[in-house]
Amino acid sequence: MHKAHICARGELCDVSGVVVLSVHARAHAVHIAHTELGNESDVGVQLMGTAKKTKYISFRVTEEQLIEIETAATHVGSKTRDWCRSVVLERVGHRPSLTMGERLLFEQFVRAQYLVTQGFQLLADDNLTADEWKRFRAIANEQTSELAEKALAMHARRSRQKA
Repeated sequence: MHKAHICARGELCDVSGVVVLSVHARAHAVHIAHTELGNESDVGVQLMGTAKKTKYISFRVTEEQLIEIETAATHVGSKTRDWCRSVVLERVGHRPSLTMGERLLFEQFVRAQYLVTQGFQLLADDNLTADEWKRFRAIANEQTSELAEKALAMHARRSRQKA
């Protein structure tokens, strides 16, 4: 991941001063800079890619739509430009980005799902023992991130199959 800073015009620039992300909301038009990242599955996970963002997407919105967009972005703790970019890229099949808080909640949800699934299976098989349950709890605690990654990968595969 490359380091970046805010340039003079409020754009996100890499260390050499090349604009890598530029969004302007003037006269109810939203402009989003775009680039292809080296690994499509990393879109949304990385803030910065290895390639320069060289393409722009822009569209006009009404005053009411701009307020809705800004409200939605604020609601999830994102800047308007980041939220718009994330929504567009997710819509075309790129892996959605998660904030740190969302990632934590997602990992805990996956952990709970794993424990419920395993627990019910042990009950159904009449194999639930204290030691076996402790073993599954230890797995869930130690491998929470890995379980979440597997869930995201499975979701991505299903999404590609539907498309």
